[in-house]
Amino acid sequence: MPYTSKDYLKHVSECIDKYIDNHNLTVKCFAQLCGLSYNEVRLIVNREIKDVRISTLIILADYMNIPLESLIHIQPQNKEEILLHDMYVKLKTYYEYRM
Repeated sequence: MPYTSKDYLKHVSECIDKYIDNHNLTVKCFAQLCGLSYNEVRLIVNREIKDVRISTLIILADYMNIPLESLIHIQPQNKEEILLHDMYVKLKTYYEYRM
């Protein structure tokens, strides 16, 4: 079964929830520590958003000190997933270079 945007959004939400619980934070405090808006993080955590910008995913992964691939939980198994994985890795490198 192909990996969909709902799959990665669910995993991102779960990663944030776990991090917040493990560090006794609130969503608002977590958002402030990441440098993101509370509303944006709340929408991600509550899965009320259809897509997350790559720059936001990079910020979240960097703050939680996890690889971007772990945050979005891509384990490529077919050609499309390999291309998606490569795109995220290359975009992360691009954003890191630009910052």
